[in-house]
Amino acid sequence: MSFPSLLVLAMLIAAPPAPPITHYTLRVELDPAAHRITVAGTARDAAGKESPVALAKTIDHPISKEGEDYARGFAETEGTIQPEGVFLSGASAWYPPPGDGLVTFDLTVTLPAGWDAISQGSREVQERGPAGTRIHFVTNDPQEEIWLVAGPWIETKQAVDGIEAIALLRERDDALAATYLDATGPYISMYSKLLGAYPYTKFALVENFWETGYGMP
Repeated sequence: MSFPSLLVLAMLIAAPPAPPITHYTLRVELDPAAHRITVAGTARDAAGKESPVALAKTIDHPISKEGEDYARGFAETEGTIQPEGVFLSGASAWYPPPGDGLVTFDLTVTLPAGWDAISQGSREVQERGPAGTRIHFVTNDPQEEIWLVAGPWIETKQAVDGIEAIALLRERDDALAATYLDATGPYISMYSKLLGAYPYTKFALVENFWETGYGMP
């Protein structure tokens, strides 16, 4: 094989360039009764340019049913903010899109009293009080989008090999929560042997307000 052929082969098998990463610093207020979200903060692109983020909108897309008993949110709705709960993904347009790149983020969420929220990354702050709830998430691992799910949950948690295992249920059911959490460790261990070490700091099982089966990083 000639040298030019080797050069062409090397170019063909070279790894593709890493996608650009946009870092978001966002402060979010949710008003489920009004179906409203308010977002403020900044977005910093891969070149280091920082742009302000300011958004206030109503998100109240319907949840369509597929079949007799199964309602699929992601396929049928772009996102929804309801008195029963909140489901937002990148398709909900609740933050400016990063284009074809990935995202990291620093996200602070303010919710009504008795509510909680879950997103990717580590949960750095969780403050609950009669005036409301404030939660702070941080992720430095690039993601395809930012998920934000919220509801009036009862939280049960336990440590599993250094991972925070969380069960968020809409009604208190200690036995059911224990069943979920007790199964978490063996499943993480089993799949870690097959796929490699679990790369995240938490594993959350969340009861949605309609029947779904989502999996999010």
